[in-house]
Amino acid sequence: QQRAEAVMALTQRLSTSRKGVDLMKKLAAAEFRRRGLRTHLEAIDGITAVLPFDAQRAWSLVEGAVALDRPSDPLLVSDLSWEEFSKVNLYLPEIPNVRAEAGQVRAYPRGPLFSHIVGYVQKANAEEAKDDRLLKHPAMRIGKAGIEEGAEDVLRGVAGQRARIVNAAGREIALPPESPLYDDLLRLTREPIPGQDVILTLDAELQEFAARRLGDNSGSAVIMDIHTGDLIVCASTPGFDPNHFVNGIPVDEYRELLNNDHKPLYHKAVKGIYPPGSTFKMMTALAGLKAGVMDPKERVPCNGYYPFGSRVFHCWKRGGHGPQDLHGGIKNSCDCYFYEVARRTGPDVIADVARAFGFGQTYDIGISDVSKGLVPDS
Repeated sequence: QQRAEAVMALTQRLSTSRKGVDLMKKLAAAEFRRRGLRTHLEAIDGITAVLPFDAQRAWSLVEGAVALDRPSDPLLVSDLSWEEFSKVNLYLPEIPNVRAEAGQVRAYPRGPLFSHIVGYVQKANAEEAKDDRLLKHPAMRIGKAGIEEGAEDVLRGVAGQRARIVNAAGREIALPPESPLYDDLLRLTREPIPGQDVILTLDAELQEFAARRLGDNSGSAVIMDIHTGDLIVCASTPGFDPNHFVNGIPVDEYRELLNNDHKPLYHKAVKGIYPPGSTFKMMTALAGLKAGVMDPKERVPCNGYYPFGSRVFHCWKRGGHGPQDLHGGIKNSCDCYFYEVARRTGPDVIADVARAFGFGQTYDIGISDVSKGLVPDS
């Protein structure tokens, strides 16, 4: 018995850093196509007899076979090492309903270093694949976080297809050009359109340096090019290994990440909202000048503390800086000077100036869930 089978060809996807360091690459995978649930189970039994799969790994194959939309859909085992792949090829004649093919699987050689920015790919869930047959293909992965998600349409490209004739065992039959079906197969073939490369502004060496300085602490570091606004470093620690998500992360490992008090899954550099500290004093100074409540040459006393209502706020310098004008207040980062400027100016004018400089806005940097920050007013 012969029948035609259309196979969707997956396109290549790649992302690099600004210095050309590969952040994603492709590894070999083995694809096992089985037709019918019974033949699926027979094939799984044959594979587990050859490869030392533990119970959880074997059971996940059974669950995958049961979950297929159609019994004739292929089931993939795509997380094999080269040693396992070679062993399957060696015993292939003894394993029914199985074909081993070299495929491609996304891999992240830099691991946790770029995990939050680059993100990762996974299989589409039922809702995502509902109206797109390609997303139901067992080998298909889509971006689920970071650049992988934000640039999904750019990276993916357009799938192609190839028609072929197979026998009852699922093995392809080569047709000579003079065959009456040869032209039909050519007509059904469509070449894929590769996705585009995405070049990031990040500097891989500086990103690694920042992550090394942060160490095992929970924190983040961001460095920008002041001339272009490009992000040079966008580090969040601790990170996670995105390779563990591509073929489905074990429940125990995912739970451990969720329960980690250092929040490795949380992108602190873009989702965290932090007090701006003394860098915000520029906004306060400009707001005071705009409101006309401060003369740049007026000297404000700094004794090291500033009473306000029922509380006392302190300057960072014990004993104070003494009388400060605008220039001295900025040069010495005098807290008491800017407490007084802020009191005279009021929150609304400060908020207006801050928003004019971009505070409280969401910026499209290619990834989702970027917090816009908080600019309080009355």
